[in-house]
Amino acid sequence: IGFDPKGIKFSFNVQNVVNTFIGEDLYENDLTSLREALQNSIDSCRYRKTSLKDDYIPCVKVEISNEFIKIIDNGIGMDEFIIENFFGKLGSSFYEQNKVKKEFEAIGQFGVGIFSYFLISEFIDIETKSHNSKPLKFRMDKDPKNYFHFFDNTERTETGTTITLHLKEKIQTKYNFNDYYNYIKETFRYIEFPIEIKSESEIVEITKKPFTFDFQTEISQCIKPLHKSNLSKLHHITCYIDTDDYEGQCSIITQKLTKKFKFDETTELFDFESFSNVSRQHDLSQISISQKGVFVNNYSNGNLFLVFGDINLKKATKININRKGFTDTIVIKKVINVFNSALIIKLFSELKKHYSTTEIAKFSDQFLSEYLSSYQSFYSDSNYIDALKQSLYVKLYNGEETTVISLLDLNQNYQDIILISDKENKKEVYKITQKPLVIASGYQYSGSYRTLREILIHLLKYHPSVIIKDNKPYSRLDKENFEDYFQTWKKTDVLPLYNFTFEDIDSKYFCVNLAKNKKELNSSSSNYDTIIVNKKHPFTQLIINNSERINREKDLFILVKTAGEILSNVTNSNRLLKKNLDQLNQISKALAVLGDEYKFTKEDFLPTVK
Repeated sequence: IGFDPKGIKFSFNVQNVVNTFIGEDLYENDLTSLREALQNSIDSCRYRKTSLKDDYIPCVKVEISNEFIKIIDNGIGMDEFIIENFFGKLGSSFYEQNKVKKEFEAIGQFGVGIFSYFLISEFIDIETKSHNSKPLKFRMDKDPKNYFHFFDNTERTETGTTITLHLKEKIQTKYNFNDYYNYIKETFRYIEFPIEIKSESEIVEITKKPFTFDFQTEISQCIKPLHKSNLSKLHHITCYIDTDDYEGQCSIITQKLTKKFKFDETTELFDFESFSNVSRQHDLSQISISQKGVFVNNYSNGNLFLVFGDINLKKATKININRKGFTDTIVIKKVINVFNSALIIKLFSELKKHYSTTEIAKFSDQFLSEYLSSYQSFYSDSNYIDALKQSLYVKLYNGEETTVISLLDLNQNYQDIILISDKENKKEVYKITQKPLVIASGYQYSGSYRTLREILIHLLKYHPSVIIKDNKPYSRLDKENFEDYFQTWKKTDVLPLYNFTFEDIDSKYFCVNLAKNKKELNSSSSNYDTIIVNKKHPFTQLIINNSERINREKDLFILVKTAGEILSNVTNSNRLLKKNLDQLNQISKALAVLGDEYKFTKEDFLPTVK
């Protein structure tokens, strides 16, 4: 009652759907056809071995000619029911049935890979036989309106499947035997049984790739041409890990550890173009990730630079439909972090055999600057944090002398510290603050300062704040109220002023910048330092208290975002500061709909312009 039943519902344009799963927009390489077909054969063999649990020996063969590619396996095969309900049904996978999933985990997950066959094929012939059924042979093309054409007889007598891909004319001229062989070899890296590849003139076999690191080959491909002569000066630390969930080997590149070892910027020998295959090109590393033996993609390393490696996930992880990346990258990052932890411990264990703690502290400072990302991941596990704690050393000044201390001892014994740059006068800073000083090289975007600060805050759980003495700000880190800070950080992170650090500052200032107020740090690069916003300031409170409305209403969002852009340009110049203030006050006036209007003056900013 009250409804008009017109009988309209969602429906599909089947031809367009099929074209989508065949199209180049989904698969960047037409040889993906081979990957999908071979994956199906491997899954079939693995499932048969799992279900039979006898002396069955899997066998997969690939026959290549100019007109066709034939893939032959002795897996479980198919009967008419499986062909109709799984093979021929878009998005339906035999291995995703609950009764199958309980005992077997397949490479294939989506039930659409078969459509990729038509990237290289005009039509496909399939001969198949399951254990309890008669053999079947049928032909299919990519027109979804056409039925499969079943033949009266078949040459297949044994359990398994033969897929014959009849190649398009352009494919016949585009690829040769070596192209197919190299693609299969690079894609199916860690399959536990051999894959035989046969041409009219030769037979080759692909076996499981060993986890080895060819230092000369790998590094020579990535090092800058002008620095090839430095290859002999480089060294690598390697670790192999094998668990129930994954296996692999990773190596970190450093200089040779000699008695005259003097760390220089190893990363200068490499550049981003050298790592063009990684998924995120801001990182100097390259780790190939495979799943159940099949290569997926090269990944960069979010935490540690100059790491090369190969990792194979033994268990299936959610993957993109084109199989070129993982939907749950957190899992990948956690696995990579296990190798990071092992590499850091092994590297510094080697260092401790050759050098004093003072020398290791120097190395640690450069390591923070050159090897560790300044954006240390917040998901980092306890093993990674422990590896940093026991490996890295820092300089500590207590008012009398500068000593060297491990991050572990620092974290256990010092609850309240000041982080300063080595460019600052440590005696003067200590006299003013009366707190232990941790000294890092550079400042913010240079040297180890920024990375060390991120580690202290997000991994070692120091609560950051700013104390202002004699009209100068200092970066204070203590062990109190970290959880309150972290919750506030998470809350303010969603605000349009997301580029800035929000901290409690016991002063009238709205905005401070540590570098710009210290002449010894006041260089051109200091213009890019992180702005610190006083969480207690009336204008900040106005934004925080109305964050939900600001994020909901586009006009308000743009206003606050613009305010953030203006703040990032705050300068010591009287002329530019006046312009900034005028613009901020216009925005503040417009934001008066949220509460009391705030009138900015130059006294809201530190340093004060003279």
